[in-house]
Amino acid sequence: MALKSLTFTKGDKRILRIQVKENGTPKNITGMTFKFGVKENLADASYKIGPVTGVIDDVSQGHVSFTFNVGTNVFSGVYEVAMYDAAENRTTLTPAGGLSFRAMENIID
Repeated sequence: MALKSLTFTKGDKRILRIQVKENGTPKNITGMTFKFGVKENLADASYKIGPVTGVIDDVSQGHVSFTFNVGTNVFSGVYEVAMYDAAENRTTLTPAGGLSFRAMENIID
């Protein structure tokens, strides 16, 4: 899986689609749940977006999607995606500290 920095326009409704892979092969994600969240700063207690529960689109191919609203404010922050098994054991799918997330101003109003 190659998650990367995300930049969206404020006010947009977006869908983030990911594919979970293990050693380059799509992972069967039967019984797993997923969450996506964005914070302005890693140590913040409150979220700018989420946490959003993922929807499994294809269990055998490891496809998951997250639908969320970017919000009405311009900000920079970090996001994280986590996977949980049936016993609630967590696997963080983004690098430690999350990845960059930016909500930009509209060009056309």
